[in-house]
Amino acid sequence: LTVAPKNLPTTLVSADVAANYLTKIYPLTFGQKPNLRSVYLHNNKLTDAGLPDHMFNGSDGVGILIMSSNFLKYVPKNLPKELFRLHLKNNKLEKIPKGAFDNLSSLRELYLHNNYITNDGIDNETFWKLSSLEYLDLSSNNLTQIPRGLPRNIILLHLEKNAIKSIPGMTKLKEIFLSNNKLKLNSVYPGAWKKLANLQLLDLSGNQLSYVPSDLPESLEYIYLQNNQISVIPEDAFESTPNIKGIFLRDNRLTTSRVKETAFAKLKFLQVLDMGAYSESSSTSKREDDISGYNLENDSEQATQNDK
Repeated sequence: LTVAPKNLPTTLVSADVAANYLTKIYPLTFGQKPNLRSVYLHNNKLTDAGLPDHMFNGSDGVGILIMSSNFLKYVPKNLPKELFRLHLKNNKLEKIPKGAFDNLSSLRELYLHNNYITNDGIDNETFWKLSSLEYLDLSSNNLTQIPRGLPRNIILLHLEKNAIKSIPGMTKLKEIFLSNNKLKLNSVYPGAWKKLANLQLLDLSGNQLSYVPSDLPESLEYIYLQNNQISVIPEDAFESTPNIKGIFLRDNRLTTSRVKETAFAKLKFLQVLDMGAYSESSSTSKREDDISGYNLENDSEQATQNDK
């Protein structure tokens, strides 16, 4: 299919026209369908010009809209008010027009990864009115800062593979993914982590950190710090995280002499400690003072790390 049907029956509950060659949607393709609840349009060739301004007029009950892997540069206009899951990943989005999400108070999951969104393309109110939002994926975009004005109910935030260099004070989260950015310790707002009283998982792997972040929240259970530039673990590195269960420090610059023997002694709930030795690309041999003796990894723990 290259063009969607012009008129579908008003009794329609679910429509799946994914993986076609659609370039055009008509107003009554999905409009005036009071029973419509889910629409799947991913893996097509849709552009902004191929979408009517009121694509869901009279179909306010749509809760799931999947439009990933198309050629959209803007968020579609006039989205259904009852929408709770919106997929727009793998498009050409560069900015989000002001007010694009203002009427989506029921939206809980928003997938915007693998686009070209910049901080200039969003403002402090872009996400603020999404009062029900719990899951936001902005990974693999062109952000240099964590967006401001995030709604307070967000539990899980994905920001991997951007160019984020600084972290301001943030909202309440349970899981935040910041791997493969450009973070350094001096670019983190003082007390930023401590304020996240419900944070359970923090992924800072693949950055430019030279130390374990200080003032981590007591609620933290898993911290991913692999592939940084950490060279020392002081005695009090994890003093503020007595409930931590998993610490991942593989591929840093740690040596036995710079890891305090008591650094992990008080962590009564620790289950996984990965301190695999740093290896230079030019050599496959281990250094005499590596920390391989600390490595507690086994196959199941590696699987846990890979599946996080």
